[in-house]
Parts: sequence; structure tokens; C-alpha cells
Amino acid sequence: MDENDEDDLMNILDKSSPSNRPWLWILRGSPGVGKSAVGRRLKGMIPGIAVIEVDVLRSMQSDVDWKNKESHHLGLDAAAVVAQVFHDNGIELIIVIDTFLGERLDYFISQIDTRPEIITLVAEDDVLVKRALGREIGFKDQDTTIEMNSCFMNNQSTNELLIDTTKISADEVALRIMNKIMSQGSSLQSCISIEKAKEKTIFKIPPTSNGRLVLVRHASPEHKYHGPYNLVPGPGLSDKGIKQAKALEMFFSEWTIDRWVTSPFERARQTAIQISSGIISLEESENWGEVGPSEPFSEVKKRVAKWLENNFPSGGQTIMVIAHGASINAAVDIFAPNTFQQAKKDKHNLIIGKGEAWIIEFEDGTIINCKLIFPNYID
Repeated sequence: MDENDEDDLMNILDKSSPSNRPWLWILRGSPGVGKSAVGRRLKGMIPGIAVIEVDVLRSMQSDVDWKNKESHHLGLDAAAVVAQVFHDNGIELIIVIDTFLGERLDYFISQIDTRPEIITLVAEDDVLVKRALGREIGFKDQDTTIEMNSCFMNNQSTNELLIDTTKISADEVALRIMNKIMSQGSSLQSCISIEKAKEKTIFKIPPTSNGRLVLVRHASPEHKYHGPYNLVPGPGLSDKGIKQAKALEMFFSEWTIDRWVTSPFERARQTAIQISSGIISLEESENWGEVGPSEPFSEVKKRVAKWLENNFPSGGQTIMVIAHGASINAAVDIFAPNTFQQAKKDKHNLIIGKGEAWIIEFEDGTIINCKLIFPNYID
């Protein structure tokens, strides 16, 4: 790569610079809407983020008065300082949790140097009261809780995401928030992405390549299957695998997928059918199949490379491939060997867990992004 090529690559990569992306997100709502539970889920789902709860900071004071305005402002001050320090030290996505009703949101924003994105949780009154009464710490006044919830329902801000948590789980709420964050282009710092100006693919990429290749590893298979796992058809999905596939379905629910490609193994097919809500025509490819008996990784790379030669996304296409750990390893190693070497690996040396997804993005024949976009959080 000569100096001019390196400059061109840097310019392309800088188009998605984190400096232009929202790094601070407010998760607000009255007591009992599930903010803390959702915050815990998000911390488990998205690597490398920071989740700050104002109530946790306030509870560090002895004999805290939960109704005291000055005490609340002190907690907001502390949260603003912690958020700014985290951001200044490289954490690219920070979520701050509090009621943030009325002037308290304005006060917090005045203490920090960015305009946050806002997500508001609400719930029906009877559910809200039941949840609030079960809290170990924090505000428990029922009448005030209902009044606050009503204010949030009736005073939605422009561009604010409002989620009613009455009939959905904390996992589902967290997935909706994760989709919103990803749609805003937020960078997840610890999701390994292509190293600027240093990645050298070993594969010739056509200059017309524009679009996304989404690589999904099948969800967890049934372990009571009596046949061989590495010969077709292999086992289908376990109950846990179905849950993982449903989580993938929710994550990709607003994506437009132009082509669906799957390994011929049943666990990959069932994952694909769940993600697509069962309304797709699948292309099966043995090139993306499981590692065969005694098959070396070098052979897996050869068959994956053979498929890739004639299947680059073009015209902004999104191609989703539902495959296996080894074949996805092979694709990332082919396109982005530096990223592959740096990526976190499990005990089997795989960069992707069951029910997880990577993305490789192409722009005018150049790889501009290669990273994990959906980590599995269902144990």
C-alpha cells in the first residue's frame, strides 16, 4: 500500500468517525419501569460500554433522603463527572440511568459537553406500583410514581424513543434499545473493528463491491442428537438455541436483507428461518458448512474463498450468511487477518459464539468495517 492509497483508506474510514456519533444516552422513567434491569442487560449485551445509575451513586451517601432535591442534584453532578471521565478515556458508549424528569434532565445536560440521546420507559400504573414496591433501594412513593409516569407518557420529546415495558421483558426492551443505538451509528469500542491503514486483505476484492456481508453463527443445537454433528443434517436447535435465534430476529427486524445464504446443516437452517420470521427463500451452500471429519482449517478457507469470489455485495446489498464458527473464522481471516488475530477467541479458537453476528462492510472495493455487531447474551 503506497502513501496515497493509505490516505484514501484513512479518508474512507474517517467517514464513520466516532466523533460524529452520539456517545451519551439517557435511560429515564419513573421508579418501577425497569430501568435498572434493562441497564444490566445492556451491559451484558454490548461489550465495552459504561452504565451509570444515579441512584447507585446517591446510595453511597449514608442516610440519603430520596426526596431531597439537593441530594438528587449531587448525584447528577457525580454522574456527569463519571460519564465525562469515561468518555475522555476512550469509552465510546455511555448510558446514564435516572428518572430525569423535567428540570433534572436540563440540569444534567448543563453539566456535560454533549447533547444526549433520550430513551424513556413507561408502564401501566398497576404494574408500575407492584414493581416499585419491590425495590430494595430508592424512591417508593406510589402516588408520585404514577404521576411521574403520566408526565412521561404525555410529554414526549422530539426524537425520543418511548418504550412501554408493561408486557415485554427486560431482554426485549434492551434489544429495542440496542437496535436504536446501532441505527444511530454508535461505535462499540470493544467490538474489534478494522485497524486503520494497517489491514491488508489477502483476497482480491472487486472495485464494484459495495454493501454488507453479515455473518451469523447458528444458535445452540440440541445436545441429545444421536448422529454426527459434522455431517448433514446434524441436530436442530435446542430450547436455548431458539431463544438465541429469536434475539437475533429482533435485532435484525428492521434490516433489509437482500440475500439469505445458509449452510445445509439443520441448526443453521432453523436459525435462518427464525431470524427471517419464516418468510424467506434460502440459498444453501456447502461452502459454508461445518468442518468435515479431519478437515484442516486451510481447506475450510479454500471453500469459503471459492464462494466469496462470485458473491460480493454490490449496489448497497446486504447478504446474510448463517453458518458455523470455523467458516466464519475463515471469512474474517481472509478479508481482515489483522482483525482476526486481534479478536477475542474462545477455547476452540473461534471469534464468534453461537447466536452471534459479525459484519464486513465494503465501499468501492475497500473494507471499511469488520466487527462483531451482536454478542450473545443468553446463557
